[in-house]
Amino acid sequence: MELARERAIPKIGRMTVESPTAEIDGELLATIRTAAQIQRDLLAFEKGLKALKMSIADQVRKYLDDEGTVTIAVDGMTVHVRVGFDYAIPNESIPALRQKLGDEYYHFVRERVSVVPAQELIALACDGDKGLEIRRHMTIRPLPPEVTIIGEGAAR
Repeated sequence: MELARERAIPKIGRMTVESPTAEIDGELLATIRTAAQIQRDLLAFEKGLKALKMSIADQVRKYLDDEGTVTIAVDGMTVHVRVGFDYAIPNESIPALRQKLGDEYYHFVRERVSVVPAQELIALACDGDKGLEIRRHMTIRPLPPEVTIIGEGAAR
């Protein structure tokens, strides 16, 4: 039994194949359409899962000060939620920060390919009004929360 041919012309590289036998058969078209629908469904599920993970992270923040990890065991699953911030010093702020910190610059800053504030500088910058001058030379942005679900209950 031959499947009905539908009008779909393949391209090989950049060249359209121009011949009567080049049309794609119905089985291949059906497979392509099924795969495309599954891909659309997966994207929709991923968006929904991302929204649910953000909701979990938002609800878990009440157990943390500003950042950290919370682990919750429920229904045979283990859920890890990590929230935090990414601390960075923009290149244009390095000279001013060096001047402000003087000889203690290398105590507070770890230099790599990019300049990364040490925990001591982060603590200094977060010290109310006193840290305001330091914060002006830093970029502080929230990290995307990570939510991992592990266990048999995760497949329900």
